[in-house]
Amino acid sequence: MAFDDNTQQFEIMFSLVHVIEHLYRNNLKDGLTLIAKSIPKITKQATEWIDILHYRILNHPQVRLVYREVLYQIDTDIASNIIGLLIEIKDKNPERFSGAVTEVINNRGKATLSCRKEEL
Repeated sequence: MAFDDNTQQFEIMFSLVHVIEHLYRNNLKDGLTLIAKSIPKITKQATEWIDILHYRILNHPQVRLVYREVLYQIDTDIASNIIGLLIEIKDKNPERFSGAVTEVINNRGKATLSCRKEEL
């Protein structure tokens, strides 16, 4: 992904968001997996765009349920990072995102914590 928070070309960035959404709608699980796995690669330069992608995921019930499944299956460190991002989104706007974030991370968050305790 080529997102950058310092861009002057917001239209191009939103076009990229729309292209990504179009691609993952053709194969939702694979597309969301690619998004999740890309997050660590773009975190430093594109935190705002990462939030935008997650707002859009959270706003669609079917998409967020598949995203929860994806978070169960990807690397635990990446999933933990994403869970942290989702909690930040919920904390910034709890009225809008509390239920959606809880739906995504509810079981995954517990599984991540259990895995972490077992690793120690």
